[in-house]
Amino acid sequence: CHDNEAPFPEALAEFFVRSFCPPGGVVRDPFSGSGTTGAVARRHGRRFAGCDMRASQVALAGFASVPTP
Repeated sequence: CHDNEAPFPEALAEFFVRSFCPPGGVVRDPFSGSGTTGAVARRHGRRFAGCDMRASQVALAGFASVPTP
């Protein structure tokens, strides 16, 4: 999905998002990398709070300036 050296399968993120976070809840990802988990969370009606210490990954994810509903 994203250009990252360690891509995270969307299907795996989807399993955890849908299993452990209620609709409208907040998914937190302290190692968000390129944002796969955030994209999956939003697709399934969850809010997302993520960060990564590498600015290149934050820019790649595109979530830095996008507010969650």
